[in-house]
Amino acid sequence: VLIDDFAGLNNLRSGLSVEAVEGPLEITGAFFAGNSTGLNLFDSRSVTLRGSVVTDNTSAQIRLSGSLPMAPDALA
Repeated sequence: VLIDDFAGLNNLRSGLSVEAVEGPLEITGAFFAGNSTGLNLFDSRSVTLRGSVVTDNTSAQIRLSGSLPMAPDALA
């Protein structure tokens, strides 16, 4: 899956929330700002964030969470 040229701005919760993705997932050219959490990855693996800006989110810039053990390649 490819998410390209995405803007997640000024949301009450996450700029983007990804749940239960086995990947690969690539997020490129994204801008996350003014959210509670910029990018929320829940039970997701093989995620690549490239050429993106994650800034000024109040709770967390990037949150990795879930019930599955985190694989070494969870966030490349």
